[in-house]
Amino acid sequence: MTGFVEHLRIEWIDPRGKIWNLTSGEEGVLLDLGQEGLEVSGVEHQWARGGTLWVGAQIQRAEPSLRVLVGDGLTGQPYYALADEWWSEANSPFKEGVLRVTRPDGEVREMRCRLRAAPGTSFTYDPGQPFREESDRVEAWLLAGSTAMWQGRRQESAFGIGVVGGRQNTSAGTPFFGTRGYGWPLYISQPELEVDQGSTATFTNRGQGAMWLTWRLVGPMSNPRVGIGDSVLAYRGAIPAGEVVEITTEPGRRAVTELGSGQSRFGLVSGAYAPVPVGVDVPLVAAAEGMSAGSRIIARGRPQYRRPF
Repeated sequence: MTGFVEHLRIEWIDPRGKIWNLTSGEEGVLLDLGQEGLEVSGVEHQWARGGTLWVGAQIQRAEPSLRVLVGDGLTGQPYYALADEWWSEANSPFKEGVLRVTRPDGEVREMRCRLRAAPGTSFTYDPGQPFREESDRVEAWLLAGSTAMWQGRRQESAFGIGVVGGRQNTSAGTPFFGTRGYGWPLYISQPELEVDQGSTATFTNRGQGAMWLTWRLVGPMSNPRVGIGDSVLAYRGAIPAGEVVEITTEPGRRAVTELGSGQSRFGLVSGAYAPVPVGVDVPLVAAAEGMSAGSRIIARGRPQYRRPF
């Protein structure tokens, strides 16, 4: 395959959603040489008894320290506009963006980051002038990762009431024919939830760290129960049609939110929060009352990796 080059594609999805391809530099910002922080995150050990007894270890939060060539080939006002957009709008210490790394095999790993520090660039002359050296445009791009791990491709499974031939599958219900004992039946019990086509009833964590799930509950339904294995969360009350409640189980970001209004419903959820362990295939738990054909319980999770590639 002549001309085929195997390399990483590194992109920055800024807080506005704009994608900057830092490998090709087509948006005007290009990764330079001398990158740091794209390797395995550091490890911190805890010791007791004067450093003689090992207590535990934790992986440190990632802090990529990168170098970028800003405004490659641009001069004058086009350069000033691009540099201002990159440092003022595409990067912020207050809002997160996503650093995405794609391998030649298509594997994607991402990390949420924010600007850790100013680049500290010192210009001895107008950087927009055409006589400057390209190396003068290389600036430090210092990021603070939100976690110690990189996130892999998302896994997703959806559960709903089975629909067969345009009619609700009620095979799990108990028919009731009324006092006459015949006619169109009603069904006493809630039909079993079925996995949507393309989904699975289990999750497998092939990453290198615990995988915390996010659950999305699409109404109508009442008293839904979700979780993995024996660790189950119970939502108390009804979710009417048109409402979507999202349960985020990840520590530090844990929340229960109605997405339409932004209302917190954390107090309505009780039970055990638990991740999918590394290398384990665990069954998903999804159950609810009062669901219709439009109701869904959706589980989402992303494996965690110590390296971006």
